[in-house]
Amino acid sequence: MQLAAPQNRPHRVLMSFTYRKGWHVCFFEADRHRRQLPRLAFFLSDDAMIEFTRRAAGPKTLEDRNIFEMMIRRSFGEITLELTREQYEQLKQRSRVERKMPSTSVGEEHYDQRRKNG
Repeated sequence: MQLAAPQNRPHRVLMSFTYRKGWHVCFFEADRHRRQLPRLAFFLSDDAMIEFTRRAAGPKTLEDRNIFEMMIRRSFGEITLELTREQYEQLKQRSRVERKMPSTSVGEEHYDQRRKNG
């Protein structure tokens, strides 16, 4: 018995989106556990989000595209994407955006400066 080569099966991911001064998007595993993936996305326009879903094998049929457009008009929704292995691996990684630490207060800066000088 010979084993077949692994197939390049698409990874099914659920994309949830809400409009709040731009499209806030998070991704979930499409399995029954529905774990959230660490990567988030933000789009400034409808067109940018639609282009993203097109590249991620989003709605394919006319009916699915119409439902997706209706969700956009409602300002929230969820759709299923079929990602390649590379796209899926990118979603599993943490965002590359570095979070800045809150700046110290004026008193703390003054105290730090005195410690350095004295």
